[in-house]
Amino acid sequence: MQLETENLQEIVDLSEEEMLENISTFVDASGLAFGVFRVILSDDGKEVLDSKYKYVNQKYCDWAHKPKEFFATQTFRSFFGENLSKKWFTQAYEAAILQKTISDKLYDPVCNSYCNYIISPVKKFFGYFVYAFFDVDSQAKEIIALEKKNKTATLLLNISKALSGPASHESAIQYTLECLAPVFMAERLFLYEIHENKIDSEVEVCKIGVESNKGLLVGKHHDQNIHEWNSIPTNKYGYFEIDVDSLKDKFGISPYDLKKLDIKTCFGMPLKDNSGKVIAYLGADNYQLNDEYDLNDVFPTLSYYLTSKFIIHHSIVYLHNLSHLDSLTGIYNRIGYLENAAHYMKTHDDEPSVGIVLDIDDFKFVNDLYGHNVGDKTLQQLANNIAKFFNKKACYGRTGGDEFCVLLQNTTIEESRPLIEQFSNMDQSFFYNGKRYSFTISMGYAQYPEDGKTLQSLNSAADSALYDAKLKGKNNCVRYTKNSNDNLRSRLGFAFKDIANNLPTAILIYSCQRPGKILYANDYIISLFECDDLEDFLKFSSGEMANLIYEEDREFILSQIEQQVGYDPMSKVGRIVFRAMTKKGKIIRVLKIGRRVTSPYYGDLFYSALSEYYEDTH
Repeated sequence: MQLETENLQEIVDLSEEEMLENISTFVDASGLAFGVFRVILSDDGKEVLDSKYKYVNQKYCDWAHKPKEFFATQTFRSFFGENLSKKWFTQAYEAAILQKTISDKLYDPVCNSYCNYIISPVKKFFGYFVYAFFDVDSQAKEIIALEKKNKTATLLLNISKALSGPASHESAIQYTLECLAPVFMAERLFLYEIHENKIDSEVEVCKIGVESNKGLLVGKHHDQNIHEWNSIPTNKYGYFEIDVDSLKDKFGISPYDLKKLDIKTCFGMPLKDNSGKVIAYLGADNYQLNDEYDLNDVFPTLSYYLTSKFIIHHSIVYLHNLSHLDSLTGIYNRIGYLENAAHYMKTHDDEPSVGIVLDIDDFKFVNDLYGHNVGDKTLQQLANNIAKFFNKKACYGRTGGDEFCVLLQNTTIEESRPLIEQFSNMDQSFFYNGKRYSFTISMGYAQYPEDGKTLQSLNSAADSALYDAKLKGKNNCVRYTKNSNDNLRSRLGFAFKDIANNLPTAILIYSCQRPGKILYANDYIISLFECDDLEDFLKFSSGEMANLIYEEDREFILSQIEQQVGYDPMSKVGRIVFRAMTKKGKIIRVLKIGRRVTSPYYGDLFYSALSEYYEDTH
């Protein structure tokens, strides 16, 4: 049935034969997918609102993966949805109403590519048109794939350069997140590191207007705070995507805290070392992944780059700590202290600072009396006290056996003296294995730049003041003055070693509690008892004073010593003569003069002077 020209405003029903007879011969003979449509016009007849399927060939059905019967009830809009281009409806109007033929190209969501197409009128029939595919534009598809590949490669190349470049670790991670921002299109993109099960650093990128959550996790233990998230399985590319509302049902995780932060969707990619231990974590909140990138390539490659970066960084930090931190106390060692203190003084040379040198009084006796375990605990306790007391406004380290240094920053002697005196008077005690131990410290301090214009000279001045404190009785703090003797260390050594060993008498210090454990003996007593050396003397006496007394007299002499001196420390000096046998079997008479004292480390002790006794025969 044909319409006359004057009846073009009327859309009539055509049979299938009439439609096929009046379509372009080229379209019909080409064997391409095509369909015949009847337009649905607006009330004023000036706009195509939709078009109804009237006929489709088999190739069209193959393309759509639908049988012919399916299209009998469909319109163009119902089949393709609401994401159609307005351009297509304009072209349908031009073909069906204005009898024009149009060729163009569009993105076809069914075959996921760009297609070349032609829209032409059904000859002489108002309201009908033919929509035919010329071919799928494989070249355009390849171009799109190439663009995606190049975009992904550029992204990963930029990230690789940043992570392997000279920038600081944190700067490289910050740049990486900025590169990833268009991939995630997230409100908040973050990456935190885990060291010794503690979240010790975090970098994030937030959309404008989105509040930072950076402080929520730093400093917390990973296993205690994030352990539930470790149960969420990742896909084959190493990440997971979850809806917050599904957390409780799928993984038993409460969404309460996330909902408080208005987080609806989460992305998570744990980064693991070779042993499978999580060392870092990449996450995104309220995100939408951008398919302009090849995500299947981005995430595995990104995971490799970041994991390698963190493993190398952790190794560098470990080696740095190994060379700069004291393994026993955890604070700076000598190298670490000198390096950091010198750097501070160099970068703040216009600011005053105070250098402190301190050590533990009689630390050798602590080790000798209680053992090295207690000695180690003593050092650790002092290091903890220094760290807590002087906090972040100071650089401090263990620079020798029991010697520590502190650099108080941006302060003067007058400002810091009350602080130093307070620390000097502070209770230095601790409990170990259920027993309380206490110790005292001596401190010397000096000011930069008045007492030393370099770290070395400042420490030297404070060191001189320290040994001035030692000579004044220990357990105190002394400020360096120009009159301080720089040779106090050697003078103190002379007093202890040379005087004790060269006095013409034996010095013996031992415990009041029988049998009297020997704590100190000088060289003279070794000669008195005809021993080879200190080790030989201690072996001969079994380390006990009682064994120096002739066995037949031992009980009587020990009782006499205790009765003479009594139990009031420092009140009496006892004098007694007793028989003794030397290592070579010689019986000698020994004069012993002793005083009972109480030591904070050793308890009640006898300080004694011994010499061979010769009776006056005149």
